[in-house]
Amino acid sequence: MPADKYPKIVVTPPGPKARALVKEDESVISQSLVRFYPLAAESGHGSIVKDVDGNEFIDFNSGLVCLAVGHSHPRVVSAIKEQAEKLIHYSWTDFYYEKVVKISEELVKITPGNFAKKVFLSNSGTEAIEAAMKLAKWHTRKHAFLSFIGGFHGRTLGALSLTASKPYQRRHFFPMVPGDTHVPFADCSSCLIRSVGCTVLILSRNRSLTSICRQRMLQRCSSSLSRAREVMLCHRTIISSG
Repeated sequence: MPADKYPKIVVTPPGPKARALVKEDESVISQSLVRFYPLAAESGHGSIVKDVDGNEFIDFNSGLVCLAVGHSHPRVVSAIKEQAEKLIHYSWTDFYYEKVVKISEELVKITPGNFAKKVFLSNSGTEAIEAAMKLAKWHTRKHAFLSFIGGFHGRTLGALSLTASKPYQRRHFFPMVPGDTHVPFADCSSCLIRSVGCTVLILSRNRSLTSICRQRMLQRCSSSLSRAREVMLCHRTIISSG
């Protein structure tokens, strides 16, 4: 059906079935989840999603950007059926499985950069952040992180320590993982960005950022700065290691 025929409303949403499902959800599922509106999905095809009351909508959510080819694409459905008939699950973290190797090879092929690569597979973005934090600690033997106010990195405890987008996401979960410093994100339309060995500094006219860089982060990087004797310039603000 042409897109101009949508949304196709059978009953004013949320309908009675959707309201009943929301109520049941509230009684059995943790309400720590974020729900944007009471859409109770029942099925989907292509770019159209249908709710439990029969209303149909053009789906701009796309499964949080996980359904680039649309709902129930025939090739995806066929691949799922084929795999389910062969093997639904095996603990590839403890053993070996060909499909995992093959998908990792494909990811290596499309990842930019002319250097050797390896793949770590995870279930979510916050798990990827946790893995990145551990990898950074393991590889560098250093334990300090720099993250920006307003950034969202996830809600598991390590990733939450970097997150600073909404106060309620961190409330009642202190102490966080130690070693992270939050700084304001620079207005860097005309910044010169220089690598100083242990991090990349983006500096602006913001005095609080300048102060934080001097007092906290530059102290941690003092050895790298003394070797490189870098001077970071941004918006005519000059900050040096001295």
